[in-house]
Amino acid sequence: MLTIEVAPPRKTDTLYEFRCVLDARPRTVREVLRGARSLLAGRSFRRSTLRFGFEAVNYAIRHDACWDSVYPLMYLTRNGGPLFHTDRDEATIVFRYPILAPVRDFYVRRAANMGLRIEVEARVYDARANLATDGHVLAFGGGKDSRLILGALRELGRAPTIVTAGPGNVPDLPGALVTKSLSGVLADRVMPALMRLGRRFYFGSGLGEAHRRSPWQQYFDWGSPRALRELSELLGGLGIDMHADAPASVLPYNLIQRILFERYPDLYRHQSSVGKDDRSEKNLHVALCKLHHGIPFDDHCSGTLFAELVGEFVEHQTGSPRDFGFRDHREIINREMRAILFAKRSDPRLAAVRNKIPEEWEGPWIDYIHTYVAPQLDEGFLRIYRAYADPVEETPSPDAVWRIQV
Repeated sequence: MLTIEVAPPRKTDTLYEFRCVLDARPRTVREVLRGARSLLAGRSFRRSTLRFGFEAVNYAIRHDACWDSVYPLMYLTRNGGPLFHTDRDEATIVFRYPILAPVRDFYVRRAANMGLRIEVEARVYDARANLATDGHVLAFGGGKDSRLILGALRELGRAPTIVTAGPGNVPDLPGALVTKSLSGVLADRVMPALMRLGRRFYFGSGLGEAHRRSPWQQYFDWGSPRALRELSELLGGLGIDMHADAPASVLPYNLIQRILFERYPDLYRHQSSVGKDDRSEKNLHVALCKLHHGIPFDDHCSGTLFAELVGEFVEHQTGSPRDFGFRDHREIINREMRAILFAKRSDPRLAAVRNKIPEEWEGPWIDYIHTYVAPQLDEGFLRIYRAYADPVEETPSPDAVWRIQV
């Protein structure tokens, strides 16, 4: 059994830091026996220290005691936390300071959604933060999703406060609030924006993050309208009037790329979705999204690298058609890549794999707006999106476990 001890956070105007001790001491009889053998062999119990949080580079952090409950539980109970990609799916979290009871209860339930069994040992209390919220805040990653949302918000007259982890994300946005993540995990990159207390909070994601599985895939809790609505309800119960949303979640990624390129070219010019010649499936995905709409991609994926990545992808996907990564978190992305390869198979750059692309990879769904993902999405965003694609005709229940049919 893994025990995680959370020390009181260190807080200054420019720092919000948490330190945890991870202790793998045995709890079951089998673990006790295994631990005794380890001690006899001269090995000690496994203990390690975990550090997360962020530093504010060019602004003062607005601290409040409520975040001392939200932040660590948000990080520790999701698949990006210390249980991620391990053989452990349960832990006890021990707080060395009091935390809010509603926050504890919320994240124990959220952990169960993610397939984790979490117990929390802490002194708990009930209180309302009553923090005032105002305006629009965008958690900005620098890639196509957040840049599309920024362009749409500006067009709709809702210019947001931009909060980002690292100056490299915002070379063209001098007014952005910049942070430095202490661990690099998603919580460290999103919490600073959440703490800026916008009445409307926006997070960049696409259709894949809104694809619900059970247990939830690792990005659903931040990328889907449903999970963000639940977060808004938690914050509302604490006295924080904030509506969190992922307004690009109704779009396949190729449409996000097209709209950004055609409608907001200045923002597109500084897109930082992938590094130059990064040998990764993500680089191939971005290149294929651009290929689908005739957008050049040589600046980040050379012709030689593109051919190699395409060959590797087709070989893997035809050989292992159900392999979509950890808990299928890349299913929609991989299906979109397959569909683009099928649609563009006559392109000379795909000559080497043309005859290997199966007919079943055809996927017309990639050119539609999937409005059922966010039925309450602001009409202003939909008006912009409809200039580039039509909504899907069939509308599944938003509460159903849906999957793209091919």
